[in-house]
Amino acid sequence: MNVSETTELDWDWKTWVHGNGRNSTAVHYANLTRGVKCAPYDARLCRIQSTQCEAKVWDQVLMSAPDEMIARAALGQFIIVHDYSEKPRQTRAMWQGLTLIRMFMEFRWFGELRARYHIAKQGASATQYLRNVASQQDKTVKNRYDYFRDLTHVNNTTYVRLVSCWEANGSKNCEKTRPAPITITFDRPPSSVW
Repeated sequence: MNVSETTELDWDWKTWVHGNGRNSTAVHYANLTRGVKCAPYDARLCRIQSTQCEAKVWDQVLMSAPDEMIARAALGQFIIVHDYSEKPRQTRAMWQGLTLIRMFMEFRWFGELRARYHIAKQGASATQYLRNVASQQDKTVKNRYDYFRDLTHVNNTTYVRLVSCWEANGSKNCEKTRPAPITITFDRPPSSVW
């Protein structure tokens, strides 16, 4: 499936993404405005803008994550953000913006990245750039995410489980086994909580 993690983890992705109808174990968000075209009918809403990523206004990208999404990530819940692309690839809001949000959560809550990130587009790696962006945010952004840090202790959260699922030209990319263009490999196997 075209989510932001590799299938090196032995998860049953269809169960995580689709679950058993309304009893899915994942929390779904539709990225406005086009994400509502491909998200489940009861998905929550968020607005991560690709134009902010293009303009490199990273503080605005980080501040655009809804409080509920940040809290759920801190509690260790599996979150899938749905978006729709007019091209046969993941939107910039997802491969750049959502990845930055996930990296920033890991920096602020765990003091380090919990996954090895290899974020590439057209052969160029953006990993180090996004790491630098995440480490150089101002106090306002840091304080917002730090506010939720204590929630990571409620369920002993050790990873941020925030991924994207996208659709392009009517073709849903949540069923395939290899993601593109992002590959994230976790250093440790998933815990039994997953």
